[in-house]
Formats: sequence, C-alpha cells, structure tokens
Amino acid sequence: MSANIRSASLEDYHEVKQVLTGKREDTIVRIDREPGALCIFKGCHSLHRVSSVVGDQLRIMGVFVYEFSPGSGGDPKVNAIIYGPRTLAN
Repeated sequence: MSANIRSASLEDYHEVKQVLTGKREDTIVRIDREPGALCIFKGCHSLHRVSSVVGDQLRIMGVFVYEFSPGSGGDPKVNAIIYGPRTLAN
C-alpha cells in the first residue's frame, strides 16, 4: 500500500505511475496479517490491493464511507462493485 499518495484535490497520476512501475518502492508499506486482523486506512487516497481469498475460510470485508452532506449516497454502480449486485435492486 502507498498511503495517502493522492488527495481529493490532486489525483497525482505521475506519482501513481511511479509506484505502479516500481520506481517508488520507498512509499510501499506491506502489512502482514493473520486471520482476524483489522486494517483501517483511507482507501480512496491510498493505492492498495487485496489478496485473493484462498481456501474454505470466508473473508468478511467492511467498507466505511463518510459523506459531507446528510442523506448522500454513493454511485449505484460503484456500490454494486463494492457491496455486490443486490444493491442495484433497491
């Protein structure tokens, strides 16, 4: 993970490219986890990836989203990607 490499006002595609092409290894943080671990980070501003689920153990993922305006909701297509297609039915 490259934490907080982007911001709401700057996507910083140049820096993202540097990380993805291996030229900014110094910004990458690797977190070793054990079953039951909880990781909290600002995903919208941090480059990150999720490892594949292997085996019979179920992975539970929680996504915390904070909006500035009451009653705001995410884009339905994005919600379907994160939470599953059942969210499109509502």
